[in-house]
Amino acid sequence: PDYVPQPGPVPGTSAGCNCMPGSKCAGRGREFSWCKINRTEKCPLEAQRSLVDVSGANHILAGSGEPETLWDYCLPPSDKVDNIHAGAHCEARMDIVEKYYNDKDFWKEDDKFNWNLVPIKDRMTLEAMTAAKPGGDGLCVRTKSSGAHYICPTMEDGPDKAESEGTEWARTHSWDFCVPGAPPEKLEVAQDLEAKRQVESFGAPAEASPQPEEFSKPFEKKPWQDESGYWNEGGEAYGAQGGSWGAEPAAGTN
Repeated sequence: PDYVPQPGPVPGTSAGCNCMPGSKCAGRGREFSWCKINRTEKCPLEAQRSLVDVSGANHILAGSGEPETLWDYCLPPSDKVDNIHAGAHCEARMDIVEKYYNDKDFWKEDDKFNWNLVPIKDRMTLEAMTAAKPGGDGLCVRTKSSGAHYICPTMEDGPDKAESEGTEWARTHSWDFCVPGAPPEKLEVAQDLEAKRQVESFGAPAEASPQPEEFSKPFEKKPWQDESGYWNEGGEAYGAQGGSWGAEPAAGTN
């Protein structure tokens, strides 16, 4: 294997597969993270007639023998949707929709939209925006052209972050491959492992110390508010042993 796998849920991929145990989800010189997929489990990518995705990438790993080794875009398990390339993030792109919707050059004479005229850098964005659904993974969807892969419309990050972490893909495309949020069972395992790691790194969390009872000096409270036993209901003060201290002094007396 190319590394010793850590315990815990394996990363998911953009086609809804799992990484092969022992195959790290990492860049390896690419602009995105990828891994070999686990072909012993059901994987939608294997059902595709073509293993070349909509971006033109072939998912048969170069140099692999028989059976062929397949790879896919991947991300660590997370409760939120994320896209593959750095420098952008999943976000609705109504500006792209309006750009093409309002351009008569992209409409046929029979008033049907001509999808084939839209360049690939924006076509998947339009497909995702028309297929997007509310809640859950929202914009991270499969479309008629994306095959097994989930995609989402993207917006380039702010200038500072985009300049330091951006990729050529983020600068030239308004969409990206994405990985849907991990199922609850994966997240639970990941959270348990993170809690265990915290304990091993920093020690068990200290038990909360019991708070001391609040101390009230005599005469600080009115008789009906005092629970120390110094006052009775008639306003007479008593000592610790029950001896009478006499009535409460009148205001202004010494």
